Amino acid sequence: MPPAANRRSPTALVVLATLTERPLHTYALHRLLQERGKTEVVAIPTRASLYPVLDRLQRSGLIDVDRVEREAGRPERTVFRVTDLGASTVAEWLRDYLSAGTSERAGFTAALSFAMLLPSDEVADALERRRDALGVERASLVDGLAAGDELGLPELFQLDERYRIALLDADLEAVEGLIARLRSGELAWSREWIAEVAERLGGEAPAL
Repeated sequence: MPPAANRRSPTALVVLATLTERPLHTYALHRLLQERGKTEVVAIPTRASLYPVLDRLQRSGLIDVDRVEREAGRPERTVFRVTDLGASTVAEWLRDYLSAGTSERAGFTAALSFAMLLPSDEVADALERRRDALGVERASLVDGLAAGDELGLPELFQLDERYRIALLDADLEAVEGLIARLRSGELAWSREWIAEVAERLGGEAPAL
């Protein structure tokens, strides 16, 4: 397997995580992503945009062909399923993205939408690592502002740093709130509860 084949990306995560729910062909996969708003999280505007993602995941051994559907008057449809390696990779990517700093903002957003695939304590652990990373970023920016102030640098030349600090403050507040709710048990889930939700919404529970 090529070293870069398992390189994560927000799009690969969304596709792979969605396939943990059940085997799907490209048409059904793209329709499901659209229905759940995932095409707003990552750039998957058309079914054609899924083909290179699926090809890379298959070459990496993360998905495999489950079956090929053949119906009269329709083109063949290849149905993909997640492999054991793919299932463990989803969990690894989720932990990585949930703990990353602002450089992985798109990946963090994608990972949040599939947080239920991890136990709640692992999500809290990852978010605490993200909180720490964000704190380091904020401290560095604050130090830069202080150095500029000492030099008499006008505020106009520091607007971008001040804006980034404001974004970090909002991010930190949101992450701290999630951590507190996860640690207290206010925000929790189980395999059974997810299965109930999936059944009520007409889907299938992901393989946790």
